[in-house]
Amino acid sequence: MQITITGRSFNLSDKIKAHIYEKFQKLQKFFHRIEYIDVILEESHQFHVEIKIGIPRQSPLIITENGDKMYSCIDKSLDRTVNSLSRLKEKQQDQRHRSIMREY
Repeated sequence: MQITITGRSFNLSDKIKAHIYEKFQKLQKFFHRIEYIDVILEESHQFHVEIKIGIPRQSPLIITENGDKMYSCIDKSLDRTVNSLSRLKEKQQDQRHRSIMREY
């Protein structure tokens, strides 16, 4: 899994990059077939976090979050990403289960 972090209109500190790498490495526990994660951080009047996750045979999963504090935006977007990946995994498992049941 490749993680790419991009900062728009400001420089990313090593502390922010380390925080993102640490948090997003845990996503493989929830969905092991993640190909890439692109994290785009932007600062204007608020912080904006956009996460794009590449999954095989799926359109990319895109999560966005806005807020006043950078770390809280990152953590909220991570929570939303975990929820989305969990739902996707349940949906795929349910589809597999249905296809197996049709065979019998």
